[in-house]
Amino acid sequence: METDQKRIEKMIKKWEKARAVLKKSSKNYQEAFARYHWTAADDGAKWKRVIALRDKETAAFEKADAAWEALTKFVRKRLR
Repeated sequence: METDQKRIEKMIKKWEKARAVLKKSSKNYQEAFARYHWTAADDGAKWKRVIALRDKETAAFEKADAAWEALTKFVRKRLR
């Protein structure tokens, strides 16, 4: 059986990985958005790519947030 410390370490690792993915996806989205020229002729493909990157960032944020919430919930439960 796992000790609480091992479970906390696993949860922290999971949260850190999720944060790293969030940071990378956020950077990619921000760069794509900054490169997009509103006045340039576009068939929609470039804008759809920006939207897809935004959706990836949103999913990464939700995953990181869920990992953080699970970690804090577990720690608070153990502190009581």
